[in-house]
Amino acid sequence: MSHPFTKNAVLFTAFLALGIFFSAEIQAQKETLKAEKTIAMRLATGITETLDFDFSPGNIALGDPQVLRFQVDREARKMILVPLKVGKTSLDVYDQTGALKRRYLLTVFVSDLAKTAKELQDLLGEIEGIRIKIFGRKILIDLQRLVLWLKKLFQKKFKKTFIKWDLRKSLFEL
Repeated sequence: MSHPFTKNAVLFTAFLALGIFFSAEIQAQKETLKAEKTIAMRLATGITETLDFDFSPGNIALGDPQVLRFQVDREARKMILVPLKVGKTSLDVYDQTGALKRRYLLTVFVSDLAKTAKELQDLLGEIEGIRIKIFGRKILIDLQRLVLWLKKLFQKKFKKTFIKWDLRKSLFEL
C-alpha cells in the first residue's frame, strides 16, 4: 500500500510548504524571546541590589513575586531589587519599544550579613539610639541618636559647650 502523498504531488508540496512555514514561525518566536543579555545573579535576603540600565526600562515581567520585589525608576534608568525569601525566579526587562533587553536569572539565598546584623541588633538593641542597617554589602551601625543624647547629657552635666561634636563621624562601618 502506498502513502497518499506519493499519489498527489500537489498535496505533498502543500504540506511540505506549510511545515516549513510553521517551523520558520516558531523559530522567529523563539528569537523574539531572546534577550540582548542574560545575566545570572545571586542575591542575599535583606540586601537590596541596584541595577543600572543603558536604556529606559518599559514593561517588567517577574517570575515569582514571593521571592523578589522590585522598584523601577524609568527616568534614572535604575531598578532596585529587594530579595524577599529563598528561591529562584526570573526577571525580564523590556525597553520602551517592547524589545526584551535583559533577562535576569535570580537565585535568592539567606545572607550571613543579615544574620550578623540581627545578632548585633539583639546584642545592642537595648541601648537607646543605636540603629543597625545593612547597606549594600556592609553593616552600618548608626550612632547618631546616641551621640545626640550623649551631647545633651554632657552639656547638662557640665553646663558648658566645650565639647565639639561631629555627627558625621557617628556612623561606623563594620
